[in-house]
Amino acid sequence: MEPSTSKPWQVLLYSQENTNCSELIKELLRNDAFAHCSLIPVKSLTDAQSILSNRFNGVFLIHIVDSDYGIAIQATALRDEFSPQTSIIALLDGDGLTLDIAKLLSMDIDEVIHCNSIEWLKASLFKYFFTKRFQHNFIPQNDSNVYHSHINKIYNELPFGLVRVILQPEVYINYINREAQRILGYTLEQHEQQPELRNHFIPDERIKLILENATTGGDLIHRRFKISLENEVNRWVEAVYIQAFEYKKNYKSILVVLRDVTDEEINKVLQKAVYDIARMTSTSFSLNRIFTIIHKIISDLINIDNFYIALFDEEKGEVSFPYFVDAVDNQTPKPRKDGHGLTEYVLRNGKTLLCKLHCFDDLILRNEIDIIGTKPKVWLGVPLKFHGKVIGIMAIQHYSNAEAFGEREQYILEYFSEQVARTIDFKRKADTVKMLSTAVEQSPVSVVITTLKPEIVYVNSAFTRVTGYEPSEVLGKNPRILQSGQTPKERYVELWDTITAGKTWNGEFINKRKSGEIFYEESIIVPITDELGKNAYYLSIKIDITEKKKLINDLIAAKEKAEESDRLNTAFLQNISHEIRTPMNAIVGFAEILETDHDDEEKIAYYTGVIKQRSYDLLDIVNELLDISRIESGQLKAELKPFELKGIFDDLMQIFEGYKSRMERQGVELRLLPLSGNVSKVINSDEAKLRQVFVNLIHNAMKFTQKGYVEFGFHELSNGDIVFRVTDTGIGIPAGMQDKIFERFHKSSPQGVIYDGLGLGLTIVRSLINLLNGKIWLQSEPGKGTTFYFTIPYMPQKELEAVEQVAVNHQAIQNFNLLVVEDDAYNVAYFNELFGSLGVNYHIESTGTDAIEHFRYNQNYDMVLMDIKLPDMTGYEVIEEFKRINPNVPIIAQTAYAAESDKQKVLQVGCIDYIAKPIFRDKLIGMLQKHLVKG
Repeated sequence: MEPSTSKPWQVLLYSQENTNCSELIKELLRNDAFAHCSLIPVKSLTDAQSILSNRFNGVFLIHIVDSDYGIAIQATALRDEFSPQTSIIALLDGDGLTLDIAKLLSMDIDEVIHCNSIEWLKASLFKYFFTKRFQHNFIPQNDSNVYHSHINKIYNELPFGLVRVILQPEVYINYINREAQRILGYTLEQHEQQPELRNHFIPDERIKLILENATTGGDLIHRRFKISLENEVNRWVEAVYIQAFEYKKNYKSILVVLRDVTDEEINKVLQKAVYDIARMTSTSFSLNRIFTIIHKIISDLINIDNFYIALFDEEKGEVSFPYFVDAVDNQTPKPRKDGHGLTEYVLRNGKTLLCKLHCFDDLILRNEIDIIGTKPKVWLGVPLKFHGKVIGIMAIQHYSNAEAFGEREQYILEYFSEQVARTIDFKRKADTVKMLSTAVEQSPVSVVITTLKPEIVYVNSAFTRVTGYEPSEVLGKNPRILQSGQTPKERYVELWDTITAGKTWNGEFINKRKSGEIFYEESIIVPITDELGKNAYYLSIKIDITEKKKLINDLIAAKEKAEESDRLNTAFLQNISHEIRTPMNAIVGFAEILETDHDDEEKIAYYTGVIKQRSYDLLDIVNELLDISRIESGQLKAELKPFELKGIFDDLMQIFEGYKSRMERQGVELRLLPLSGNVSKVINSDEAKLRQVFVNLIHNAMKFTQKGYVEFGFHELSNGDIVFRVTDTGIGIPAGMQDKIFERFHKSSPQGVIYDGLGLGLTIVRSLINLLNGKIWLQSEPGKGTTFYFTIPYMPQKELEAVEQVAVNHQAIQNFNLLVVEDDAYNVAYFNELFGSLGVNYHIESTGTDAIEHFRYNQNYDMVLMDIKLPDMTGYEVIEEFKRINPNVPIIAQTAYAAESDKQKVLQVGCIDYIAKPIFRDKLIGMLQKHLVKG
């Protein structure tokens, strides 16, 4: 193909299919504004190469409909080799809309456009049209204006800020869209007058960092920062810096994408702050100290001139101001009654008030308030409510900016108010209880008064409730009657040194109730002096903190458990990444070698053998994950049927004799422990689950045994159970790990040695044995080996009738007609290769609709292989339609859904059998042979 020479500018459009997007391009180019352009559509990059290499003058459009960057990489490579001056525009459509635009731009793509935006598409094409025409000196000025109008319209509609910073010959801003102006608080004209405004979001040091990062191929730079706007409002901004470049990466400009993250940052600060305030509530922090911290948090979020908290004493009818900080009025207001200020207005109404100039005038006119102190430009107060009762207010003011507060600031104060009210109420009650508990008999805490000897002379009812002792049982006795022996002796020495010196002592005791139960007490002991100021008695106020201690211990245990869970999850993710990537490395590596080295049949056999084995390993990983998922969700059930134990043992010997070479354990002897004469050869249990238990245990034994032997099989009959065991002479399991290895993700390995596996095998084993109503235990000694014992109920059965085993015969199915319904291209290729090599008569359809239409007129098929997941309808719907057309057609379901419930569902809709993906050749041929030849 060659470009047309009749028009000076070409639009090369690469699209593999006719879509709305390609039609839009064609329609746009019919516009008079593009009369000098010719469209060259191609469906392959080979054709595109031919065009680019033949004096191409224009723009290269690539239509991307898949979530794959491959087309972009290939297109830029072609451009760089054959037409370096050509610009590339990526048109994203379908799944291509999920691609990362920033990543595409970093791959030397000049422009990225969503096909669903006609205006964007038109404006971007016009930009390149404008550039080319300008270079040829035949563009009218009005076309330039149209171009800029289109571009500005699109950019101004974007939901994020966009700023273009020109780097050469000097650094300046040449474009700011509407959202960026809102975020930054100034226009392009204002920046031109004050160039230093650029430093708010892209200082010179950051430009240098961006360019250095681009040179080294690093990821895009992201920054989050706070800026202060002219109206004294703080705003948090997230910026992404995209370096724009020409051919050979000659950087000319930086595109800055801005996002207003103020609400996100404020919410993070608020959540942490409320948590911190709640935590401080139960500490010894005073209210004034807590108020100071709240003031600091709010000042960081809001630009304020005044902050105060006012509390209302309902009994006195008085408003006090325990915390008041003001930039203008330095004098803290005195407590007042019957006040008529903004504070009392909020207390009366119990609602938030945001008041500006007109609001002040209106309230004053209605005689609702008087202005007390300096009149602010704006005032915001929120009520502090606890259990629906207003106990005070929290307020802020600004004296110079009437727009300093709005909905966001109101939200911030209201967010704090509930926790502040709760803290105030808690602190008030704590102080009251502490004061009254020294004098009031009915205190909720224990009160004990002793003489100096000491002998108990008074206890209150709370003491009896806590300790179980009646007053008559303790009066005249020494308080040591409560001692448990667990409180350190040093604490008693400290106690007596303190109170005999006339000072108050506080601390904790571990005491014993009358019942012998241990409990914890927090105690305050105060000397009571006589009229001469000498110690006469000791007053002890004691609080039972047993539940608090228990709660703390529970929280510590929960925290440790959460940290352990987090550690295990992290280990699991790292482990599964390793376990998946390891076989994938072999699969991908040898597959790549096969692409280039396919002449040596011995090597090919080895490569394909490795790929096949590592694929089996991946399948084992998936099966382990599915097993643990089904076990934990309760989907796995035991299916009890009679079977022969010898068959399982023989299969296991054959399997693991083959595994020995793959696991490099040729020096390990595999031994079978046979059934004793008094044990039935046939038992009733779940054969598959018993087999999986043995497979997991034997596999572990082989993995951790370098020399010696692994033996497995029957151990003994015991109390109605049959006991099996698996013994190895491997590395053994330390005593400290033996209780943990059945837990998820726990693996026992010597330090510095890493063994394959997810750490789920023994978890699955224990769960399977539980399903079979058995139990498992182990004996192990490091360096000598391990024996796992497990039981299942012993339910002997009569011997089974011999079942004829038919060998798989590939030629047996050659004369039959097969219809395959499969949509995956690789699976279709597999069936073509498989059935083509066997000489089978077959036909393949890729959609449910096509399959039904074909079958309606071609019903002479001996068997149908039906995929359950199809692009246009489900396989179940296709099966039902097939059965309506021909009720007798035999159908085998083939699907990646491998759960037992999936198998039951396909059998219920009329399938004669079910095969789960991945499909193994001999298993499929054997199933076809079973139903075609024998059926």
